[in-house]
Amino acid sequence: MKAIFALAAAATLITAVLAQEAPKPEFRGEQTAPKEPALPSAPTAKEPFSLIPETLEPAPKPGGSALIEPGATAATAVQKIDKTTAAQDELRARIKMRELKTKVERDPKIAGELDRANAAKTDYEKREGLRSYYTMLYDRIAKIDSSLKKRAADAKMRMTHRLDQTRIAPTEPTEPDEPVIAR
Repeated sequence: MKAIFALAAAATLITAVLAQEAPKPEFRGEQTAPKEPALPSAPTAKEPFSLIPETLEPAPKPGGSALIEPGATAATAVQKIDKTTAAQDELRARIKMRELKTKVERDPKIAGELDRANAAKTDYEKREGLRSYYTMLYDRIAKIDSSLKKRAADAKMRMTHRLDQTRIAPTEPTEPDEPVIAR
C-alpha cells in the first residue's frame, strides 16, 4: 500500500514539473536587437569566436590522378559518347562488315575453298576446310579495311572456335597407308 502511495506522489511531482513552462533561451541578438542590419565586424574580446567565418576561404584542391585539370588536353580527357551515337556507330560498322564479307565471298579463291570444304568426305576434312575458309575470308576483310580489323579478328575467332570438338575426343586425320585395327 505504501508503494502505491509513493508511486502516486512521484507521478504527481513529475506532472507538476513537466507542466511548468521551460524558460526560453536568450540569444545574444535578442538583448540588443539593432533595427538596421549591422556590418560584420571582427570578434572582440567580449564576444567569442563564431562558428561561421567572416569571409569564405577557398578549399584546397584534392590531389589524385582521377581528376582532370580544366586546362587538360583532349588526348588526356575521356570523352563521353551518348548511347545513340554509340548505337549508330555499331550499326554502321556491322553494315560495312556485311558488305565487305559479301564482296570478299565472291572472290574465286575463297569461293573455291568453301566448295572444297563442302565437298569433303569426312568430318575432319570438312572442319579443316571450313577453318581454312574462315581464316582466308576474315584475313582478307581485315586487309581491305583496317578499321574492321578487330571486328574481323573476333568473327574469325568465333567461327573457328565453333569448329573445335570439345564434348568428344577430337577426330584425327586418317591416313590411307595405315590399316584400321579393330579392338
